[in-house]
Amino acid sequence: MPFGIRFKKRTTPPTISPENAIPVVLVSHENLRNKIQLIKHIREASGLGLKDAKDLADQLTAGHHPTVPCLSEDHALHLIDDAAQLGVTAKHADI
Repeated sequence: MPFGIRFKKRTTPPTISPENAIPVVLVSHENLRNKIQLIKHIREASGLGLKDAKDLADQLTAGHHPTVPCLSEDHALHLIDDAAQLGVTAKHADI
């Protein structure tokens, strides 16, 4: 197809079931540098939509401790590390 447009396959975002979600709690936001980046990292780690990720970030800035359901242990560790770089304290939830 030399002159045609090639479209990428649409992929559906991964779904999280309660059995395989790895919970990460956002604990503190004392030095939050960039809320938009935090929302982006929450979306990447959890597969949540924009509104749900923004709601979690808003809960954090309102003084609550929201729990992010991560797709895997690797996603959870990346979220904890990325959040720390933004000035947010995050940790694995005690189940």
